[in-house]
Amino acid sequence: AGWARAKAGRVDEALAIAEQLKARRVTGYVSAACIGQIYQGLGDMDEAIAWYQKGVEERAGHCVAYRLMPLLAPVRDDPRFQALLEKIEAGK
Repeated sequence: AGWARAKAGRVDEALAIAEQLKARRVTGYVSAACIGQIYQGLGDMDEAIAWYQKGVEERAGHCVAYRLMPLLAPVRDDPRFQALLEKIEAGK
């Protein structure tokens, strides 16, 4: 929902969803990648990659699919994201 709102130009709504997800992480599990996707949709690649990095650090299972996820295609050529992919594939 956050990514879709970001892509639709509904920036305030997308940011509100990102903040809600961050708050939920305090008491339960919320995928860091979900938050990263919102920032990616907003065009903030620095923040998006930072959240994707958190997902890798948390060893979230879905990170193994980062290379294949169509939604992540726009960020895949970023050297920082490439480094994440290498880290995942090395099992670190």
